[in-house]
Amino acid sequence: MNHLEKRQRKIHPIESNNIICKCLFISTVFKIFSYTLKIFRKNFQKDNADEEMYEVPSNYESKNINDQLETKWNRLQENRQNVSVARLLLSCYGLTFFLLGLFKLITSIIMLVVQPYATAKLVSYFAPNTNLTKKDAYFYAAILIGLKLSNSIVTHNYYLLLAGLGIKISTALCTLVYKRILKMKQFHFQNIGQVVTVITKDVNVVKKFINYGNDTWIGITQAVVLSFVLYRKIGLAALIGMTFLWLSLLLQIYIVIKIFPSKKKMCEKTDERYKIVQEALSSIKLIRMYVWEKFFEEKISQARTQEVNATRKIFVIKLVGSIINTLNTNITLYILLMSYLIFGNNITAEVVFYTVTCCDLLETGLTQMFLKALYVIAEFIICIKRIENLLTLPNSGVKQESKNDSVVLSKIHFNNTVLRIENKEIFRGINLTIQKGLILITGYVNSGKTSLLKLILQEYEPESGNLQIQGSVSYASQEPWLFPSTIRQNILFGEPYNEMRYQKVLQVCALTYDLELFDYGDLTIIEDQGFNLSKGQQIRINLARAVYQQAEIYLLDDCLTGLDAKVGRFIFKECIQKFLQEKMVILVTNDTNYLKCANNVIIVNNSELKSITNNPITKIAESDDESKTRENSYLADTNEDEESTENSLLIGKKKVYQENNKVGKLDSDVYVRYIKFAGGFLISILVFCVFIATEFFIGYKMKVIKKKTVGNVGLVISQAIRMTAVLQRGARRWVEVENYMTSVERVLQYIDTEKENKFGLTLKNWPERGEIKFQNVSLIHNNCEQPTLRKINFMVKPNEKIGIVGRTGAGKSSLISIFFRLYKFQGRITIDDVDIKTLSLEFLRSKISVIPQDALVFTGTIRDNVDPTCQCTDEEIWHFLKCVHLDEIIPSLDFKIVENGQNFSAGQKQLICVARALARKNKIVILDEATANLDPENDVLVHNVIEKHFAVSTVLIIAHKLQSVLKCNKVIVLEKGVIVEFGKPTDLLRNENGPFYKLYVNL
Repeated sequence: MNHLEKRQRKIHPIESNNIICKCLFISTVFKIFSYTLKIFRKNFQKDNADEEMYEVPSNYESKNINDQLETKWNRLQENRQNVSVARLLLSCYGLTFFLLGLFKLITSIIMLVVQPYATAKLVSYFAPNTNLTKKDAYFYAAILIGLKLSNSIVTHNYYLLLAGLGIKISTALCTLVYKRILKMKQFHFQNIGQVVTVITKDVNVVKKFINYGNDTWIGITQAVVLSFVLYRKIGLAALIGMTFLWLSLLLQIYIVIKIFPSKKKMCEKTDERYKIVQEALSSIKLIRMYVWEKFFEEKISQARTQEVNATRKIFVIKLVGSIINTLNTNITLYILLMSYLIFGNNITAEVVFYTVTCCDLLETGLTQMFLKALYVIAEFIICIKRIENLLTLPNSGVKQESKNDSVVLSKIHFNNTVLRIENKEIFRGINLTIQKGLILITGYVNSGKTSLLKLILQEYEPESGNLQIQGSVSYASQEPWLFPSTIRQNILFGEPYNEMRYQKVLQVCALTYDLELFDYGDLTIIEDQGFNLSKGQQIRINLARAVYQQAEIYLLDDCLTGLDAKVGRFIFKECIQKFLQEKMVILVTNDTNYLKCANNVIIVNNSELKSITNNPITKIAESDDESKTRENSYLADTNEDEESTENSLLIGKKKVYQENNKVGKLDSDVYVRYIKFAGGFLISILVFCVFIATEFFIGYKMKVIKKKTVGNVGLVISQAIRMTAVLQRGARRWVEVENYMTSVERVLQYIDTEKENKFGLTLKNWPERGEIKFQNVSLIHNNCEQPTLRKINFMVKPNEKIGIVGRTGAGKSSLISIFFRLYKFQGRITIDDVDIKTLSLEFLRSKISVIPQDALVFTGTIRDNVDPTCQCTDEEIWHFLKCVHLDEIIPSLDFKIVENGQNFSAGQKQLICVARALARKNKIVILDEATANLDPENDVLVHNVIEKHFAVSTVLIIAHKLQSVLKCNKVIVLEKGVIVEFGKPTDLLRNENGPFYKLYVNL
């Protein structure tokens, strides 16, 4: 559905039900059945069935059901030290759940008592010398038909109501988990795989428990009633047969208990696999550039193999239980009849089919449903504990004060505060008071700047001392975070829409012009991870979200680094200095140009904070300006009207964010391909034949019992009853299969997606020189009318260092992407006179090193992150780490990097990427804003590494910092996808009318 539209739907029919209809379920079922028929008819006609959809009933709305669950949860937390999710669900939905079970039990008992009696009487009518009349036979036949019809209606409505209850519970739990995650301390939230498993699998297990949980006590009650009924019919023989059955049930319970360890292990392996998959998908572009597909494929396959091994143990246990379960009824029937004979009784058709009918009902209610319920309960106990562990993790402690018209004096006070993370001292004995105004925080890489902000956010708890925060807090992270929705919703983030404030925020965050480029303005849909936006646009939207919040304290974590100088200065002046002038603004930055504007500067170094007032800072900044102003400045375009981006072309006509789904039934090809993946048609035919043979054997076994007319009649009746049950279960399973096959269809869509052509040449000792030539290279993205790059022509000599500059979106990243053939392009690119289109993709990408702006580190050891393909020795890896000054902080190459590299700062992760580039030992190296997150000292370090270790390599440097390109051999200036200047920096600076000169003098 189009996100730009808001469709007004009709009120759901069940909302108009009165209390009598709701109690009898009659009106509800009829209305649901009537309106679903319209949807089915529309789908079969391949029309848009959305028009027939109703609004979600109010008692199924996620907000309403979550409010009820969250209120109960908070109450349990207040009254009990050890809260339980099981107790929570029981208090909210337990009564409804057990009433539905009681309703099903009553109907089941009626079936247990009446159906065997009616079946036996009907069969006995055909026996010789019967006393029953034809009228009696019709009466008992009518009873059987009525029982089956009423049982079908009751059973399907029972499962319908259970499905509704399951939807409520799963929705409420998911919403509660979502909210809980938002309040969780980051320190405790390092396993995204566990969260994904809880939401996608564990909650579904809870939903499955709702469907089968009642079958345990219903099955046991049925067994007790059947024992009594059989005892009344066949006497002591029933006790012997049912004793065997009860003992087999105890054996099944024992088997289910054996599932617990394997299920826990399987959940752990599933979490691990999800974590690896999430890491791979979130960085798939860089993985392709690094040629790590096989490495991650092996990691995922290894994790999946371990998961399958744990699952196989569960499968074997379930198989043993199923075999015992299948034999139970037949053996019980044999024991019952043999015991009846041993006690000197004569077996008649009435006794046989009475006993057979009881055993059939027992097979359905106790052996089948009861065993499945036991397995589900075993999974439920484990999954509910996992959900509980997640929900009971400590809160972050952030409490937003209510917004009112009273003036709040914002203040942050540290009193001998000590912070320690994983036994590492971050801050010791902080004594500092921060008042309203502009406060800048600066320091070296990994000095603790971000940790200080998270301490203020109360993501970390001080080990000792006090931290007092007065005023509400708003936060903008260093790495922009966006979610798939409109730009407006990303900025509002749940806050009420205030037109005046909203437009002002867009203006001061330099977003007004960008939104004018998009067809739908701020209603443009942002894709996953902001793919259809430039990095600068992502940063500014992320900042606008924080600024729009009406808080007293604004924490901005180095959010100006990735912006062009002109845009950065504009935002600093208009947003931070003016718009937020009455607030406390704490800005993390390493840009010395902003120091003289601050009321206070906090230097983070050696676990201590040093506060400097603005007077000496002004002198420091002024002296620094005299010597290094231009070298430490950022590049910017000379004309703000040229704010066009390559990513805005990707947005262009994009109107919706939706899934490509077919209308109508699934194609038969989906089933055919699924069967082939499942082992082929032969396996499916064998399974079908086994089922037919089983039914034939059951019929033959019953026919042998009595080779007379009465036996044939009994056989027909029992098989007819069995067939109706099979048809009912088959109808339910078919609906489930159709639902599950939509997932198969999605998987097949990904399988059928056009793949990269990885075939091509592999050359020895290539490239030797590192000479690069672009000849009439143009790039047009899919569904875009305007080219991102147009007629690019230049040549790079061996070992040259080339700077590439231009505004955000000028085409710099696209220029680098086509080096790796991430997009199809027009024209010709040669390296050492070899057209890269003729080369194997894997070979080409392996010969080019890249240091990206967004540092990629994954869960694993330092060794795996620096050299995942095992091409270097440990001594070489230590040498590369020493080159980037990481050898002192890394204890060993087996040191573990946690998920998302949370135990390293952004700058340290960038240095790991530099060490990785050194380990690849390639002739061509590309730096894509590689020093954006580094302090000046480490910025100099990286460039020294480039000069020393990449001296014999051809290096392309995309940079905003002027010092990064002034020492290059040549500079390329891009503007709207076109090279407007190309030459030596000194020559370009002599051209006073050139764009590069204007970039330089306007800073």
